[in-house]
Amino acid sequence: MTDTFDFVVVGGGSGGCAVAGRLSEDSQTSVALLEAGGAGDNWVVTTPGALALMVPSKLNNWAFDTVPQASLNGRVGYQPRGKGLGGSSAINAMVYIRGHRSDYDQWASLGNDGWSFADVLPYFKRSEDNADFGGDYHGKGGPLAVNKLRTDNPVQQTFLQAAREAQFRIREDFNAEDHEGLGIYQVTQRNGERWSAARAYVHPHIATRANLRVETTAQATRILFEGKRAVGVEYRQGTETRQIRARREVIVASGAFQTPQLLMLSGIGDHAALAKHGIATTHHLPGVGQNLQDHPDFIFAYLSDSPYFTGMSFSGIVHQLRAIMQYRRERRGPDDLQLCRVRRISQNPSRPRCPRHPVAFRHGYCRRPRPQTPLGPRLLLSRLPAAAEKPRQRLAAQRRPDRCPFDRSELPGRSG
Repeated sequence: MTDTFDFVVVGGGSGGCAVAGRLSEDSQTSVALLEAGGAGDNWVVTTPGALALMVPSKLNNWAFDTVPQASLNGRVGYQPRGKGLGGSSAINAMVYIRGHRSDYDQWASLGNDGWSFADVLPYFKRSEDNADFGGDYHGKGGPLAVNKLRTDNPVQQTFLQAAREAQFRIREDFNAEDHEGLGIYQVTQRNGERWSAARAYVHPHIATRANLRVETTAQATRILFEGKRAVGVEYRQGTETRQIRARREVIVASGAFQTPQLLMLSGIGDHAALAKHGIATTHHLPGVGQNLQDHPDFIFAYLSDSPYFTGMSFSGIVHQLRAIMQYRRERRGPDDLQLCRVRRISQNPSRPRCPRHPVAFRHGYCRRPRPQTPLGPRLLLSRLPAAAEKPRQRLAAQRRPDRCPFDRSELPGRSG
C-alpha cells in the first residue's frame, strides 16, 4: 500500500509537529506525519502533575537506557523521551526558556546562515501566545501557549526573598536581553493544562485540514531512495508494512536518538558499522550516531515539614487528595517549586570535569531509614569546611551499609 504526498514528516515530536502544522497551512500542499507513539491527547498528557507518572515509566515514554558510559565510570544513563504526538513536550516539565543568544550567533559564525539570534527571534515570537510578556522578545497570537504558573505555593516567594537577601539577580523574564539570574520561569500551559507541540500545531487541524494526514503507531523502518535521493518512507503499523512516497521532501524529525537509528537502518552512516549489521551503505557519513551532547542532571532532595512538600508518604495523602481536587476545580494547585537559575556556563574559565552526576543516579538505589541524608549535602561534603564533619559523622551513623547495593568507595570524596 503506497500513498503519495508533497512532504512526509517522520516523527511527531516538537519539531515534527511544528513542521507538519506550518507546511499544511498551505491548502495546496499535502503533508503526511508519521508518529510511532499514540495521539498524546489524554488526561495524563494534559495534566501537568502527571509528568511524575510518565517520566519514570514507559507511559508515553520510550524510556531509553544508554550503553555503559566511560565518562560515568561504566554506568548506564536513563533517557526519558516522549512517545506520542508532541514528543517530549508531552511529558516534560513545560519550562519555556530559549537557548542563549551567543549559541545562535556562534552557529551563524560557523557558516550556518539564518541561525543567528536576530534571525531566529522572529520565529520564536511568531510561535508564541504569551499571556504575560510582549515587546521585543515575545509574541502574542501564536499557536504555543506560554504563561506564568498558576500555583499558590507560598514557598516560591520565600525562596525569592532568600535570593534577594543573598544578592542574586532576580529575573522576571528568562527570555529577554539578559538571561542570568534566579526567578520563576514561564511554562507552556493554558488554563492550567499542558500545551504540547501537538496541541499547538497538530491536534486542532487533524479534522479540519484535508491536506494533513496524521498516522500514529506508525514506526518508520527505513527511508526509501532512488539513487541518493530520498523519495519515501517504509513504516510498520500494527502487523502491516506500508510505504509512503514524497514528491518533494522527506523530513526526518524523530529526535536525537531515533533519527540516527533510522538513517543507519537506511544505509546512511559509517560504512564499517553498517556492514557489521548487514546493511548496505547508501551514503558513507561516519558522524551519524556519534557525538551526542546531553545534559545529565541531579536532584537535590530534602525532607520538609511544609504541607506543600509532604510527597507521597502516608502523612501526605490528605494533602495530595486536596491538591487533586483543587486542580479539578481551578486548574491550579500547589506545584513543586518552580524556580530556575540560568547561567552562561561556557563563559566560565575551563576546568576539569568531575563526574558527580553518577552519584545522583545511584542515590535512589540505596535504602536508608528516615531521616534520609539530603542529596545536595552528600555531593558537597568533600568541599565543606571542617565544621561540617560533625553532621557528616552523625549521618554516617544513620546509614545501613548492609542494604546498599554498591561499593561506597565509588563515591567521589569518599573512601572505604
